[in-house]
Amino acid sequence: MSDINKRGSGVVVVVIALLAVACGGSSYGTSTTASLAGSSAASGSLRVEQMDFRFQPQTLSAGAGKAATIVLVNSGSVTHTFTIDELGVDKSVAPGQTATVSFTPTKGGDLTFYCRFHRGSGMTGTLRVSGAASVAPAKATPSSSGGGSSGSYGY
Repeated sequence: MSDINKRGSGVVVVVIALLAVACGGSSYGTSTTASLAGSSAASGSLRVEQMDFRFQPQTLSAGAGKAATIVLVNSGSVTHTFTIDELGVDKSVAPGQTATVSFTPTKGGDLTFYCRFHRGSGMTGTLRVSGAASVAPAKATPSSSGGGSSGSYGY
């Protein structure tokens, strides 16, 4: 084989290997919807990745009257928040940090979650809460497993 053919074959092998790695990987980044009532219910938490400038997944599902825990992973290069006005959730997460928020929605319906700093850039998502209305107010419980400010929570 000539040197040119050998180099060409090597390039093809490298390109195929890179494509295999890029197409493999984890399920994060491919799903746009995640449910707290699904397979992650046993652990009671769901991972949400904060990127510049979007959430992954962008749609979450939870049940009214059921505790929900979200593990926030900021894989972006700037600070982001995870904010749900109706539930009193507002958690800041620094780049490269992880934080946790817990809350219990009390009535069904769609709630918007967003980053306070990048909402105008489209960094929003939807929390779909299934179930009947309750008379008790929504409650958020602060918890932290890393950087970011503690934020404010409604009780």
